[in-house]
Amino acid sequence: MRLISRIPGFSLVEVALALGIVAFGLIALMSLLPTGLNLAKQTADEAAAVSILSDESTRLDEAENGVPVYFNANGMRMSSADGAAYRAVWEFLTNALPPSARITVEWPAQGTNATGRVQTIVVLP
Repeated sequence: MRLISRIPGFSLVEVALALGIVAFGLIALMSLLPTGLNLAKQTADEAAAVSILSDESTRLDEAENGVPVYFNANGMRMSSADGAAYRAVWEFLTNALPPSARITVEWPAQGTNATGRVQTIVVLP
């Protein structure tokens, strides 16, 4: 005669199925991580560029038409393009009424293909 014990617990099939569901969920969650990190980097870049735009719009007396001004990753002005993260360029709009200027901030500062850009128009006094 065989004795069948009735000890409560999970079968091997139930445990394997639960592990499969958890693994699937973790893989799906981990696939979102790179997208979230890229979005956070883009948001930080845009926030820094907008801060640079705000600062530059108050420096009308130092602005030169078409001459780039370079900034580091913290938004501080730099004397040269070496190691710069952002590039700002003033463009005075000659035919605009009222007189105005366009400020463009691009990143990265080096190269011709900017991955990001923000612009604003400043009305001149």
